[in-house]
Amino acid sequence: MPQWPETMARHRALTRRATINYFLIRHRLIWLLAVFVVAYATTALAFAAIYQLVSLTHLGSLAGTKSFADRLYFGFSNQLLVQYENFKPLGWCKPIAVSQSLVGTVFSGIFTAYVVLRVMSPDPQTLILSPVAFYLTDDQKFALLLVNASGVMVTDLSVSMVLKLRRRHTSLHQSTLPYLRDSALLVKGVDYQLAATNLGAGYDPTEDGLKVSVRCSILGMNFGVGKKYTCTKILVATSDDFMDRPDFQDPDLNSSEFWELFGNPMPGAACLHDIFLAAVRGGNNVP
Repeated sequence: MPQWPETMARHRALTRRATINYFLIRHRLIWLLAVFVVAYATTALAFAAIYQLVSLTHLGSLAGTKSFADRLYFGFSNQLLVQYENFKPLGWCKPIAVSQSLVGTVFSGIFTAYVVLRVMSPDPQTLILSPVAFYLTDDQKFALLLVNASGVMVTDLSVSMVLKLRRRHTSLHQSTLPYLRDSALLVKGVDYQLAATNLGAGYDPTEDGLKVSVRCSILGMNFGVGKKYTCTKILVATSDDFMDRPDFQDPDLNSSEFWELFGNPMPGAACLHDIFLAAVRGGNNVP
């Protein structure tokens, strides 16, 4: 397997990020509600502590309250805009109570707006490009894996691939796809003949490689993602037989095993840079 820097760390980071993103989007309402409840309760607790402090300093009081629990109950009732007949703010507690009511109203408005935004606008970062690209020798094409983890159908995909070698762009390919469901897709692009390549001067493994740009639409909103694959991150394979695995045919995007396979689908495969180096050391064109 080619050993570029921090390979396994990147795979693990991809696994964690994609799994978390998928969970948050699949369960966005539960997650948002949990965050709202925690923030709302923390705010009510903070105001109850303020009421307690004001009462201890005799700058104001809450008539009818005898303990911190009573002030906490008042705080929740006031923040939820519920009438509280048994309690009456006095002194500095009056403007504090008004401020808390305002905070509760703002909190509710922000939460409602954010729920609508998140539900109607899935995170574009969940359209995930594989950490490595591929060169398929049988097809003489470059390819990459694309996963839709947004939880909804992605439409109007446009994939653009640009191959850059020896400080110049040598090939451009564009593909269009009508839609992509919750699945993994192998996108084939730029044609390239290894046998006809002679590196010559100007080859830079840290700069040369494949540039990929993806444009698509989710629920009517357009966005794009992109990635650059240097020659050290392009694996060489005979064919796309690795896509016949059940994990790719019927992927479980909640499974860590799937994301580990997505990050490293061909253990032991050589990278394109190794092929180039072997050709240079042998004094021949790339085989």
